[in-house]
Amino acid sequence: NILQYPGIFKTNSLVLFMLRYIVLPALCLLIVTAATAQKKFVNPFDTAIHVMDKHPENYLLPVKALESNKPDASDKMDYGYWLQAAMTYESFLGDYKKTLFYSDARYSNQPPTGKIERDTNFVKTHTLVNAADYITSQAKKKQVVMINEAHHLPFHRAFVLPMLKKFYDEGYRYMAIETLDDSLIDRKAYPDYNTGYYTHEPLFGELIREALKLHFKLIRYESEAKCDGTGKDPQYCNRF
Repeated sequence: NILQYPGIFKTNSLVLFMLRYIVLPALCLLIVTAATAQKKFVNPFDTAIHVMDKHPENYLLPVKALESNKPDASDKMDYGYWLQAAMTYESFLGDYKKTLFYSDARYSNQPPTGKIERDTNFVKTHTLVNAADYITSQAKKKQVVMINEAHHLPFHRAFVLPMLKKFYDEGYRYMAIETLDDSLIDRKAYPDYNTGYYTHEPLFGELIREALKLHFKLIRYESEAKCDGTGKDPQYCNRF
């Protein structure tokens, strides 16, 4: 408004000059800088890990830290990454309803790719069996069994847990798991905070306790080398 009526500064052109060429540009610079600072990405996993490292006994604090640093949903990349962290730490906490909510929210903006067709003939021509019983029965004929589990779904660990005894009875002696950091885990009777990352989830911890009780040997399979995608060997990022 001041610049719309420059006549009021006829007696002091220096003031007008300072407003127009010094003060206003400085204000614009401050606004741009503030906007840029607001857009700076903060890794939500780093936020949660930092809090949990200080208070490993309190699973609620990292969840609260994430909630207080929630990005705007319009920023799809940052928000999607935040949802991954939120569902992971909600699973650690044991709030499975929120875990599934955040998991589904990652795909809420994706349009349907096509019509869903239900093959009822498949159900009619196949017999449904108990999955755990079938897997353990097939394990007798194999040397390796790989179970694909989702990090944020403790149900998958609950599914595997009662199968461990059957695997052991069939001759299996080794269990390789992701993010196992403790090289001395086989000498212990239980996992602790430093055992690994996903082992913070209670059912994952229970899976390890049961495996150790049965005398399974736990294996770390991730490479300690930096996995930047430049290795000639496609398997150079794991220990196998």
